Amino acid sequence: MKAISYFVYTSIAIHLLALLIFILGATSAFQRLPDLVESIVLVTYGIPSFVISVLYFIWHKKTEETDSNLLVIVKLMTTILFIAGSILWMKNANYEGWLFETVITDSTQITPDEKYEYHLELVNLFQRNSSARVYLKDTKTNEEIRMKLNIETDKINGVVIDGVRHWIRIELLSDSRYLLHTDLTSLPQETFDINIVERKSVKLK
Repeated sequence: MKAISYFVYTSIAIHLLALLIFILGATSAFQRLPDLVESIVLVTYGIPSFVISVLYFIWHKKTEETDSNLLVIVKLMTTILFIAGSILWMKNANYEGWLFETVITDSTQITPDEKYEYHLELVNLFQRNSSARVYLKDTKTNEEIRMKLNIETDKINGVVIDGVRHWIRIELLSDSRYLLHTDLTSLPQETFDINIVERKSVKLK
């Protein structure tokens, strides 16, 4: 294989990989639908980009054995454009919601015994892989604890993220146990038994 062929195939592979990463970012690894802007970008640039990659591959295969300096220069220029396009796809890809968690929290509060600061964390909200957990921080040792809560986050229609907001409330049950009450829009109030020692939460109702 000639050196130019190596560069051509590599640039096409990188370009298609970068396009795939953008698609993964736009859909959070197929956990949601792309938003309006991402949809327009995919239709306007993504589909043509894929088609051009395939056509470039076919054209190079047909002219691979042709010995022409002009052809080599054209292919080198095209390869550079493909790599530049790959950089643009990678630069504009969204990496939250699949490679990194998207976390929305309410305002921090403190437990009645003043042992822990706490708030609710909604992870990857409005996606199929969404979840909820309570975050607690020991006020003396700064130890951080996160416990998953069995909340139907897929039924949450929206949350207010401006100003002071309290989506949960904690009551003291015993020395290392608390009752956690939820107050989320579009969801019925729920109560959880929070056991600090066992690092476990149990839904009561």
